[in-house]
Amino acid sequence: MISLFSPFGRRLSFFSFLLPLVVLASLGGCKGGLLAFPGSANESLSGPTLYSVSGVAMDGPISGGSVAVAQYQSDGSLVPLGTVTTGRDGSFQITSLFDLSGGPVSFTLTGGTNIDIASGATITTPTGVSLTALIPAADLTHTVVVLTPFSSLEATEAQTLASQGSSIEEALSKARTDWSGFLGFDPAEVPPANMAAGPASANASGIYGLLLAGLSQFTNHIGQTQNLAPGMANPLGLLPLLEQDLGDGVFNGLAPGNPTPLTYYGYTLSGETLRQEVTAEALVFLWSGQNQSGLTPQTTDGILNGVAMNTGPLFPPSPSPSLPDPGTPQVTISSPASATFVNKTISVAASATDSLGIATLVVTGSGIVLPGGELTGNPVLAEIDTTKSPSGPASLSATATDYAGNTQTTTTLFTIDNVPPTITNLSPANGGLYSPGCTGNPTTVTVTGTLQDNLSGPSGVQVQETAPSSTSISTTYSPVNSTTGNFSFTFIAPANSCKTANYAFTINGFDKVTNETVLNYTLGVTN
Repeated sequence: MISLFSPFGRRLSFFSFLLPLVVLASLGGCKGGLLAFPGSANESLSGPTLYSVSGVAMDGPISGGSVAVAQYQSDGSLVPLGTVTTGRDGSFQITSLFDLSGGPVSFTLTGGTNIDIASGATITTPTGVSLTALIPAADLTHTVVVLTPFSSLEATEAQTLASQGSSIEEALSKARTDWSGFLGFDPAEVPPANMAAGPASANASGIYGLLLAGLSQFTNHIGQTQNLAPGMANPLGLLPLLEQDLGDGVFNGLAPGNPTPLTYYGYTLSGETLRQEVTAEALVFLWSGQNQSGLTPQTTDGILNGVAMNTGPLFPPSPSPSLPDPGTPQVTISSPASATFVNKTISVAASATDSLGIATLVVTGSGIVLPGGELTGNPVLAEIDTTKSPSGPASLSATATDYAGNTQTTTTLFTIDNVPPTITNLSPANGGLYSPGCTGNPTTVTVTGTLQDNLSGPSGVQVQETAPSSTSISTTYSPVNSTTGNFSFTFIAPANSCKTANYAFTINGFDKVTNETVLNYTLGVTN
């Protein structure tokens, strides 16, 4: 028989007294916080206290998941306190009897579905996979419980330390310190922003949401590398391997006692998985269409660098950590070449590379008209009609931005030349009369002139006799300087009984980019 005056009996009586209140709370009579009892103050309550706790489960928001709540006892056992189902936004609220001066409270989610942040695919929580958060009982009065892969890893560390002989309170305190030192916040008590749902700030909530998005982007990248269906590789699938990795207290890519590296769809886990690689993919996510947060590399890069470079107790002392994106992009403009002359339609080719990846590559011009004012893509490949631009000096600049927001610009200088050369200083003059004297013999006639081009420079002439016969005439050309050259051609005028014969020629002058000028030249010869 159990006496109501025994400790157990008194607790049983207390629980029996509270049962109607639990029912009342479940019907909405208790919206949250402590339920006060007559003659007592909330602050002085000890032992089981009816309390309403709110929380959220996030990979993307996990809906329809079952959250089981239990509290650690002094002997290390867990007493179940109830279950609750998450709503469409991943939120939940449970009212139960919590001993606010007792051991940590465990919240464990199983089941449910979420929309993968990076791929947009619907993910069902795999069988055997759960999300856990361990919360000091005293924190229940002022915190929102958060269930994510990161809170689960914090709980894994605490449970591992407890299994090694620490009290669960000491183990949880150590784990909270380690994870707050790594992330800059406690992952079990900071509600993360949903990067795909709207604006966020670069505070703990925003950075938490961005790291979850980075984890999603990271696993999505693994899936793309292995040609998997979108969402097949996802954070909830990777989580059990990360928990195994942390089984020896550090992220080194190895399960305790097993020298074979852990792998996930061909990817090998390492100490850089949650540091350099997830933060790098968080930067990649910022440039994706899924990002609706408004956060940019400029507002988050320094914080993510701090996470990537963490050397706390969760990671082995070597190798040293590395930045998610350690350098600036390398940018190349392969066409048009610098210090060249171009005309008509030209090919524009630019490309950029970066250790993390190129977010944008934009080509702009000065002195040259580009469709829409700029060219984008990586690589940039385009055909540009230079006749729509003025002849003269021009330039193209290619600016690459990597996922960390680092930029690099390369410029090529060139000259547009769509202006043909000019033919001047013809001697004998065009349309003139040449009378060397009536000798009754054939006469050799030499015509000289100047070819001028102030841009690419002259390159030569071609002469064709068109009357009285059609004959190609050999020419000589000799440059004077970069803009001027002299030319001459010779033809023979047969004896014509001292009469005048008219000769006609077409003189074609070319510059160095094949712009052409055509001059019709006529000369009367009296011989």
